[in-house]
Amino acid sequence: MNRIIVSSFILAFMFLFSWFATIANSKFSSPLSDFLGIPRSTVLMYTIVPALITFSQTHYVYFFVNSTNRRAF
Repeated sequence: MNRIIVSSFILAFMFLFSWFATIANSKFSSPLSDFLGIPRSTVLMYTIVPALITFSQTHYVYFFVNSTNRRAF
């Protein structure tokens, strides 16, 4: 039971970190795109894509934390 609580805490932390990174990037993407000389959409994409990957990984890992789901595979 303790392993599930620790795993759930780590997954929640990963998701919240990616969410905060996306929020911070949306606020600073205009100055950053001006500084780097690239379009704002490119700056947003390079933050949103890792956030989506992290979000999907949290669901993937959470699915396999459950022993019933592991036995099914």
